[in-house]
Amino acid sequence: MPTSFFPQHHPTTPVEPPGGEFPNLDLPQLWRLSDIALLSPVQSTGQLSFEQISTHFATMSLDQKFTESAEKVKTFTKRPTDQELLELYALFKQASVGDNTTDKPGMFDLKGKAKWQAWTDKKGTGQDAAKEAYIKLVEELSAKYA
Repeated sequence: MPTSFFPQHHPTTPVEPPGGEFPNLDLPQLWRLSDIALLSPVQSTGQLSFEQISTHFATMSLDQKFTESAEKVKTFTKRPTDQELLELYALFKQASVGDNTTDKPGMFDLKGKAKWQAWTDKKGTGQDAAKEAYIKLVEELSAKYA
């Protein structure tokens, strides 16, 4: 890949675009969340314009948004309720694997049975629909637990 795609910017220095629209956004965060090929070349100062950032996130694929949401869950500072965790688990499994075809856990595996049942309840939900529901749920939970 041409070096023009990589900013001449120290990776730990925050990016401050003109006007300061994104003062807390740094490049390593953006690169981890993005496919560099989707971004237009960055100015030699390492600053990203509002148009570059908004265009990138508007063109993120469903899979990219799903992956980003799965990473966002790992950063929650508070633990969601058991029901919320079961819903996250079920949607994640349905989105990534599809319908549950595994054997039901034994009667003494209460946690395993709850997870199995939550996933089985999503049977028939398409993987893209499950990804969209997962992304939406993560956004809702982020307001409470991030």
